[in-house]
Amino acid sequence: MINPSSHHAPDDVLAALARKPHNAVLAVISETTGPSYRNVGAMMAFWADGARIGALSSGCIEDDLALHAAEVLAKGTPKAVRYGIGSPFMDMALPCGGGVEIVLFPQPSARTIERAMALRTARQGFHLTFDRRSGEIRALTETPERSTDTLYVHIAPEVMVGIIGTGPETIALANLCHALHYSIAVASPELERIKPHLSPLIDATHMKHAELPHHWKVDARTAVVLLFHEHSWEPPILAHALASDAFYIGALGSLQTHQNRLKHLSELGVSGEAAARLRSPIGLIPSVRDPRSLAISVLSDIISIA
Repeated sequence: MINPSSHHAPDDVLAALARKPHNAVLAVISETTGPSYRNVGAMMAFWADGARIGALSSGCIEDDLALHAAEVLAKGTPKAVRYGIGSPFMDMALPCGGGVEIVLFPQPSARTIERAMALRTARQGFHLTFDRRSGEIRALTETPERSTDTLYVHIAPEVMVGIIGTGPETIALANLCHALHYSIAVASPELERIKPHLSPLIDATHMKHAELPHHWKVDARTAVVLLFHEHSWEPPILAHALASDAFYIGALGSLQTHQNRLKHLSELGVSGEAAARLRSPIGLIPSVRDPRSLAISVLSDIISIA
């Protein structure tokens, strides 16, 4: 499978709790009213030593939340607090003009966090359930029964980006994805040329045949991007990708190149319906030629439909 990046995003709350499971409080947005900085289900963690990770606002409420977290940790019971619309804290209005309810859960189970991380590593979607009364948190793969006393958060597998290609465009997109903590893998027939310019943490494979790397587990949260200037490599790879569950399949090239590409795919037996999934020219910004701008354009396109 595509190997998830070994480094987690700096605001990855679950990963932080897995590393430091004791004397912690997990804060979860349970409700929003009007405009909101974060969505329902967004999380933040606090520790008894004053450490914290994540953000539930643009900096308006985190210091106050830390005080509530200390209280929750001392008492050992969950607590709901509200800011903005409907809040008793009139001196803490949210600049966005909305309202948010946050529930703080003391001492989340280390076993539950470990299970959640294992499911994430296995790229399996799951539900976190939070009992607002008891404080129990569970990680479930099946759809849980609904209860008014329980908060439900669905955790989808991370977006993974598989890049196949050559040249500076491949380098730029790979390093951008890595810098933003996306799970990523690269395959190239010219790996010896591009690998010195890639982060050493990126999963990089030397391609000997025109096919998806066998160890890539392409699923419904995978984007496959082809960045070739020599397009003869593309048809067999695209045929495999179009038969997969990848949610995004894109290839570099002009409109004329794309028409030629579709002809070759048809000759390989790829149906018109399947070929219609292929995005080309790629990116949100038309006719971009600078590798860095192209990387931003392509990643933006991926995110827009993820």
